[in-house]
Amino acid sequence: MNKNLTYFTIDKPILYITGYGFEDRAKYLLSLIKHNISLKYSFAIGFPSSSIGYSIAWQRNKAFTDDVLTEISENYEIMNISVKKPVQIRQNLQEKFSRLGIKLQDFHIIIDISSLPKATLFMILKHLTELGASGHLYYIKPIDYELPISLGVKDIRTLPFFGDDYDPKKQKLLIEILGFEGLRAYAIWETFDPHNTISLIGVPSESNAKWKGISERENHLLLSRSNVEKRNISFTSIKEATNTLNNIYAEFGDKYNIIISSLGTKLSAIPLFYFANQHKNVFITFSRPEQHCEHYSYGCSQMVVISFNKDVAQIIGRCDITIN
Repeated sequence: MNKNLTYFTIDKPILYITGYGFEDRAKYLLSLIKHNISLKYSFAIGFPSSSIGYSIAWQRNKAFTDDVLTEISENYEIMNISVKKPVQIRQNLQEKFSRLGIKLQDFHIIIDISSLPKATLFMILKHLTELGASGHLYYIKPIDYELPISLGVKDIRTLPFFGDDYDPKKQKLLIEILGFEGLRAYAIWETFDPHNTISLIGVPSESNAKWKGISERENHLLLSRSNVEKRNISFTSIKEATNTLNNIYAEFGDKYNIIISSLGTKLSAIPLFYFANQHKNVFITFSRPEQHCEHYSYGCSQMVVISFNKDVAQIIGRCDITIN
């Protein structure tokens, strides 16, 4: 058995959460565990109103997910939510845990975050950590992304349950973790019209050196604005990334209302969640594209395992893989 799957064999029944996705990596973890692991409860999250749900790749991956989870789970349920209303996943989890009599402390929680929209992931982590849950997050990195990864900007929203101390007398500071979606990052900046902006460029790992410089090119319009400061951030350690955000807060937290957004990878969302959860004047925003490109990414290059609890998360395992 793959050494990173040993976390599936902890002496507690497993509660498993995943999302339907259209990328190759959406089904990688399930392909590893389908003959080796039994699950007590499993939940798959779908977005039937999303245009990507009509793609052939999405339908193929959904069928695979349903078949595997039906076979290896004692209890398998599907949760369909609106992609523009991520709070629905919190409501769904609350209803299902109550109806099924699930006490999270009795279970080991495993979440495959590879296909979850970041806004949905934030809501899941918010609900689980408030209930004192702990477990592991699995993230599958692709071999590469194909640009553009999305088209247009549909809307910009602020997540509920983060930030409840907005001071109208203070200016706004925008912190944006940049990815390859330049137009969406610029739209957030334009919408909030912040007094100051700090744009954080992820430092690629050595194995992903080919990604160096792409964020700067895709976000050149934002980075050219006079009140936008560029800094670097590394996600090889969740603790270090969270410390980077907290250092920014130490500089500006008393002076500004802080709005933060992540347009990087799912991995960048984890330190952002724990950072925002610590501070009452930090608000999370996200932008939805008009359309995700179907050839968003391809292949699977690495599996990252992250332990989490209500207070902290840390990367505890990495395993290189080759699926293309």
